Amino acid sequence: MHTSGGAIGITDVTNGVRARTSGGPIRVVRGSGPIDVHTSGGPIEVELVGANQEISARTSGGSIAVLVPSDTRAVLNASTSGGRIKSDLPVSVNESSQYKLHGAINGGGPEILVRSSGGSIRIQATDTAANDRAEQ
Repeated sequence: MHTSGGAIGITDVTNGVRARTSGGPIRVVRGSGPIDVHTSGGPIEVELVGANQEISARTSGGSIAVLVPSDTRAVLNASTSGGRIKSDLPVSVNESSQYKLHGAINGGGPEILVRSSGGSIRIQATDTAANDRAEQ
């Protein structure tokens, strides 16, 4: 899926996602399979259901939230030029700084690559996210 300037919203995908926009937010709800999303200007939210088969989320201007089941196995490779990185899941850290977090989640697995040039990054367990939404 590609757009030159607008929002992309995708729900209930079972065979993977590849989405690009030149300007606008991207939201993937209940996605499974490999997920590859990129926007030149806007936030990204990806919600994974099932096993991680690789996630790549990149934005040149906005925050990124990646929601995964708490038992997800992955190698997290996250970096931002202007924001914070937070993971609600424990990460066995290989490399960490104010703008970078790299390490294994639940022993490692397919990569979760997250890049933002101007926003924060959050990795969150879907059961935690559901509780946060219920409290709002």
